[in-house]
Amino acid sequence: MNGTVKISSVLRRTFGVYAERAPMLLVAALILAIAVLLDNALFGRAAAVGAGLLNLVLLALFAAFVVLATDEMWDGTTRCNASVLARSAWSATGRLLLVGVIAGLAIGFVGSLGPGLLIAIVLGGAFATGAGLVTLFVGGLTISIVLVAAEFYLLTAWSVFIPVVVLERPGGLRALGRSRELVRGNGWRVLALILMFTLSLSLATSIVEGVSRSLGDVPRLAGEMLMVTVLAPIPVIATTALYHELRQAERIPAATRGPASDPV
Repeated sequence: MNGTVKISSVLRRTFGVYAERAPMLLVAALILAIAVLLDNALFGRAAAVGAGLLNLVLLALFAAFVVLATDEMWDGTTRCNASVLARSAWSATGRLLLVGVIAGLAIGFVGSLGPGLLIAIVLGGAFATGAGLVTLFVGGLTISIVLVAAEFYLLTAWSVFIPVVVLERPGGLRALGRSRELVRGNGWRVLALILMFTLSLSLATSIVEGVSRSLGDVPRLAGEMLMVTVLAPIPVIATTALYHELRQAERIPAATRGPASDPV
């Protein structure tokens, strides 16, 4: 069982890194926003698959770059310039894409395809056996709750796979197991942190989009570019900060660790 992670420490480190490394991170985010915009404009709807694949590569490269830029704040090494970090990030991009796509498909299946499939099976079985309306309702509700819980579990257990892939470079899909190992014992805190960032960033995004959309196409585009540039580094920095906090908690001697807080 790992030691306890403090959410306040993760937040403090996240915004501390953001403030100190802002010039490099904001430039990288702006390049990402421009590249994605040009990618979508050049490919268009006729080649949506190609545009989507290229966007995934760009996002993976950006995530790896931010992880490496953030990691320098912990290991005490001499600050590398952007080109050195970009080359190192590129070497991790392929592995990060593999693990990220598999994790995304698994979570997406549980969150979208899984419920419909299982509910259809339950309804079919219930009708075949002549079950009543109450049984159908309870069965459907139970399945929905179980699947939502499963989705949150995967999001929590795999929450730090990105820094694991970039910094530890495990082979295959072992980064997912390593992430789960790091999170074990801190699942509820990690989930609370995920929800906190998700809700706050979603709210900020909605406000910017709503304001810029009412001003016309050009302000809308400028607002979206600004939003991506300012907000894109934050989730990756937070994930990396969480990873280091979990690594530190992992090294706490067994005698000083508290009781298990959750099953993750």
